Amino acid sequence: MLGLMTKFAIDSSPALQSVIRFKGAVAQDFGDRGFEDVSLRSMRRRRGFQLTLTLPSALAEGEASRLDTELARYFVKNFKGRQGGLLGISYRTPGSFACNGPEAFRETEIPLQPVQAQLEEEERVERLTTALRQSSGARVVSHRRELRTLFLDVEIPPEYPGDLQELARSTSDFARVEFRPKPYMLLELRFFGVPAPGSGEPGETAQPAVKPVAPSEEESTVAPASLTPILEARFDYRGRRLDA
Repeated sequence: MLGLMTKFAIDSSPALQSVIRFKGAVAQDFGDRGFEDVSLRSMRRRRGFQLTLTLPSALAEGEASRLDTELARYFVKNFKGRQGGLLGISYRTPGSFACNGPEAFRETEIPLQPVQAQLEEEERVERLTTALRQSSGARVVSHRRELRTLFLDVEIPPEYPGDLQELARSTSDFARVEFRPKPYMLLELRFFGVPAPGSGEPGETAQPAVKPVAPSEEESTVAPASLTPILEARFDYRGRRLDA
């Protein structure tokens, strides 16, 4: 009877189902971290959720801080219920024979809005890269924002056969579509070429390709200054070329 009542309570509560699925996903996807217990409960006044994790031993500060960020991103991406504005994270070690229960060694609260904004920005860059790859074979390798200016570094394939000026125009058009929810006033574009395998005259050293980077909340590492762009272009938020 108790089992039937529990099943009925779960089946009739989408919010409880979301909590249970998320706990199972964390236990599976973070299995290599050695979590002995995972608990997720709603905070008071529906401000957010409290995630409690039991680990075999305490973590170093740097490792725990990185895990905070990883778990917050994972929560925003994978928790399907109403998330609220905060994620509280509590790390505990198992209780010993002389203790009544687990002891918390670190507790923190992470505002979710900046995490959501960062993930949305990364998704915009990913969609922009997909659009460029399908249309020209190019890809965004880094991006950053400074005030209302968006900077994009784009890598084009070896021996690109198209018109670079047209590529700059189409990149601006794609960027306007993708970044409309978080607009910019100015768009600064730099295009870098990738040397074809075996290209270059004897004795010449080919420039290395720009390496893809993972964007941070507001800024990502741009291409090294030693690389010379083959084209730079500036557009305003309406798509008008400013440096023509």
